[in-house]
Amino acid sequence: MLRKVNTLTSLLPFNFANIHIPPPQIFFSQRNVVGLVNLKPAVPGHVLICPRRHVQRIKDLEAKETVELWLGIAQVQRIIEEQYQRPCNIAIQDGADAGQTVPHVHVHLYPEYNEKEVKIQESESRKPREADAMAAEAQVYRQFLEIENTLN
Repeated sequence: MLRKVNTLTSLLPFNFANIHIPPPQIFFSQRNVVGLVNLKPAVPGHVLICPRRHVQRIKDLEAKETVELWLGIAQVQRIIEEQYQRPCNIAIQDGADAGQTVPHVHVHLYPEYNEKEVKIQESESRKPREADAMAAEAQVYRQFLEIENTLN
């Protein structure tokens, strides 16, 4: 069952490891999970879903956090697929040895593109985006969630 996004929890401070995430960049918010736009997306629509509590590995999540994380992933996957009209990939790099660059559990969701449509940027070549662009993207996703919430 989908849960309605809580607008009060979206106002809570959130730190992604040691990186402060401003509320305008958060588009999905539950008691234990947040969805945020990506500072350096590999492709358009590349977003992150994270537990609120700082843990570095999936195995360190509590059961309720794990459940809420996966329910959040499913809900956000639907809005990314609706927005971009294409399937959505899900990726997790669980720990530094798996390529995790920010030591906080996070799940990448991003629309599937082929090389002819969009060049997938390697991590090292991505440039940080401006805060205004990130806030505008988050607002689009929040609107999708609001529509979904009114239908359920």
